Amino acid sequence: MGIELKWDVDAADEQTQPGAVGSRGRRRPWKGLARLVFLSLVLALVAAGFYLRLREVDAQQANLLRASVEAEITALRLGDVQAYQEFQDSEDPARQLVWREVFDAWQRRKIESNALAGEIVALAISGEDAWVQVEENINGEDWLHTWFYRRSGDGWLHVSPQAGWRGQARSHRSGGLRIDYDDIDAPLVAALAPLLESWLENGCQLLNCASVPALNVQILARPGAAVWSTGDSWLLLLPSPRTGLVRGDEALSAGLRAEIAKLLAGRLVREAAGQSGSDWSREAGWLHASAGAWLADRMLPAESGQHLLQSLSASYGDDALSALIEGLEPDSTLELVAMVAGVADLHDAALDWRDLLTWQLEQESVTRLAGDSAGFLALYDLRDDALGVLARARLVAGEFIGPPSIEEVTPVSAADGSALLRARVRDASGAVPVYFRLVEGRWLRAS
Repeated sequence: MGIELKWDVDAADEQTQPGAVGSRGRRRPWKGLARLVFLSLVLALVAAGFYLRLREVDAQQANLLRASVEAEITALRLGDVQAYQEFQDSEDPARQLVWREVFDAWQRRKIESNALAGEIVALAISGEDAWVQVEENINGEDWLHTWFYRRSGDGWLHVSPQAGWRGQARSHRSGGLRIDYDDIDAPLVAALAPLLESWLENGCQLLNCASVPALNVQILARPGAAVWSTGDSWLLLLPSPRTGLVRGDEALSAGLRAEIAKLLAGRLVREAAGQSGSDWSREAGWLHASAGAWLADRMLPAESGQHLLQSLSASYGDDALSALIEGLEPDSTLELVAMVAGVADLHDAALDWRDLLTWQLEQESVTRLAGDSAGFLALYDLRDDALGVLARARLVAGEFIGPPSIEEVTPVSAADGSALLRARVRDASGAVPVYFRLVEGRWLRAS
């Protein structure tokens, strides 16, 4: 009975003290939460360890890559071609074509330009691929090589730009401009995009385009020159500067900027003229090409010797240039210049003919060397029999020793009162006067 009584008392006590029962009930969720926190801490420690291990592996690979590149630089500095070859990917056909050329070019620069092999200034790794930027000092200026690598076994091998990793593919879009590129060329795009937008807008304003064309640019991992796509007349294929040697302080070189301006100006002029300019008359073809060069000069701006069109713009306004380009036809002559200038006689136009007449003198050498006697004689006013005899003698013997340049052009009158242009022409042998006469819209040799 005593035992039973005690049990009852305990049972009753439990019933009359709910706080004790509730306390134990609340301890069970806290135990579960503690286990969850403990498990989370364990997982965090495992993840942190895994992350640190990855960082350690990445650091090891970066150190290994850095050591490989520094050994490659040392081989270049010492001129050790065999040691340099050990770091080149023998299975990359494109690399096999260029590695010796790169090595030889570096050795020449050491002698000719006092070039010094420099240091690694940047590197990036993504899995099995990497790129490294190496500095070279040439004549006191810092230049950059961008080299591409792929992990092979326990080391890294130098691969061609075409086979290299260049970061994530990206696209810049602004208005009608689109540029497709990889991360490594982001500085180039940042410098180029506003220029292209400005050139398109200003070029079309000068040429009175119906609308600003949409321009697509693809930056490619290959060396070479910028070209228009054969399948899309407004797709510009631009080789990445990161495939070669570039100035360390400029994302867009002056040379590449001029190259792109020339291509874009030529395409805008072709669209404005409505024709390509191929198989045209001598004067029409020259005016077409000169218009493209003139527009490129306006884009840069630069001075490249487009004297005739610059003087036409200065004297008669850009509208005269627009009318000239729009009015070009395959059989156009210089009468088109007189028409857009609004003068009856080109002698009264007060234009600067130096570049046109220089080009015509150069054509004498071109046609003569090509064996094009008809083209050569077409540059002369053959209505003068004595001049015809002289022209045929020059066809055989030649005249100018070096490339001629015209220092000045002066309007004069011939003995019979006809109007001439007298050009002071200088070549390697000295300076001589050469006379030109306007015949049916063409300046022809008159002496």
